[in-house]
Amino acid sequence: MTTAQGNPEELKRFSDALRFIREGKFQEALPLLQEAASMNGNAEGTIQMIFWRGVACEGISDHICALGAYGQIVSLQAPHFRKPLALLRQGSVFLRMGDSKTAELTYRKLINDYPTSREASLAKEKLGDLR
Repeated sequence: MTTAQGNPEELKRFSDALRFIREGKFQEALPLLQEAASMNGNAEGTIQMIFWRGVACEGISDHICALGAYGQIVSLQAPHFRKPLALLRQGSVFLRMGDSKTAELTYRKLINDYPTSREASLAKEKLGDLR
């Protein structure tokens, strides 16, 4: 997904970053996402770049970076369609870090805040696996 608006250089960097992510070249994607975000003047585009930064950080097993990116999305005051997925991915990162207690809390927040979402169904499955 690309930003709805943006200058050509920003869009090229974002597009290249997404291509690198698809190719599994997560480390190469990170600076492009940072550059594109610094050029971006639209909040929606920046949120997308933050989400994909989280994915790239997961790809290089930088759990702190991934949690930070997803946390930025989760803490947004306004509703956003990426929040449920950011919570789901955040819970998965906590599990990989061996923190099942925080993962459980994250999944419960997802289920409580977005009960009808596809991600809530997946979180319920993950909670069942934790027991």
